[in-house]
This record gives sequence, structure tokens and C-alpha cells, in this order.
Amino acid sequence: PDWFKLTIEGLDTADATTGAVEFYLADFTSGDPTGDYIVSNWTWVELHTLGDIVGLRFSLSSTDNGAYGMNTPAYFAIDGIRRLAP
Repeated sequence: PDWFKLTIEGLDTADATTGAVEFYLADFTSGDPTGDYIVSNWTWVELHTLGDIVGLRFSLSSTDNGAYGMNTPAYFAIDGIRRLAP
């Protein structure tokens, strides 16, 4: 049962983390195979819980790891970041 996760951290003006949002790009941990998935379409990820931020930090993690680190290709695509007015 493997998964591949993107973690997005919000950063304030002091470069401190304001919070994090986890988004599973693939998840095969469901007891029911119909619940397993790989994200293959553009998907909005809501970041408002990060608060008032000036930057973002991205990290990838996976359960599929070997002697030299993650076996899953460590990349993702991002588009359309919008800053909403308060």
C-alpha cells in the first residue's frame, strides 16, 4: 500500500512556516482497490488555511523508497497560483 504526497508549506516574512497542506498525488492504501488513485488531471488545492503568506515551500514524500531514496519520480506540475484579496 503505497502513496506519493506533496506537502505545501506557507512562509511568512521571516521565512517561518505558517502551516502545511498535504495533497496526495497517488494513494494505493485503500482496502478497496476502487479507492486507489493517481491524480491525472489539474486539481485545485486550497491553501487559505496557510494564512497571510509571502511564499510557499514544496516537498515530496513517498512510501516507495530504496537504498538511494525515493523510487517515485520526484516532480509535479503547478499552474495558476492566485493570491486572493483579503
